[in-house]
Amino acid sequence: MSVWRRLGLLGPALVWMVVIYVVSDQSSLPSLAVGWLDRATKSASHFAEYGILALLLARHPLATQPRLTVRSASLVTALCLLFALSDEYHQLFVPGRVADWADVAADTAGAVTMVSLLTRTGPASLLRRLDPLL
Repeated sequence: MSVWRRLGLLGPALVWMVVIYVVSDQSSLPSLAVGWLDRATKSASHFAEYGILALLLARHPLATQPRLTVRSASLVTALCLLFALSDEYHQLFVPGRVADWADVAADTAGAVTMVSLLTRTGPASLLRRLDPLL
């Protein structure tokens, strides 16, 4: 696989990681007045953003495989978990932000959900039909 093709496959994931980092670097984010609703909304956001990250990272192995194998699924999940941990660590140094294990749990749940979908041939082939690089 050429360097340009690899960059085309992994580039969007790297851009998405930068977006996550920039949002995490904000001292304050909007919040809802109702505490439980704010927590639920933020957890759903974490779930979705890491589901998207897993999807973008999975594009590379899916370019050569019909679906994610156990090895590639494990690698994508591990990369998402490591990035989630580094993101929470980064927030320790951002004024007004805190590291939260619940965020890591929501991040990981989003990544695991997406990865488990992509281990099935149906969702992986749908992605392949929608993504011109695959």
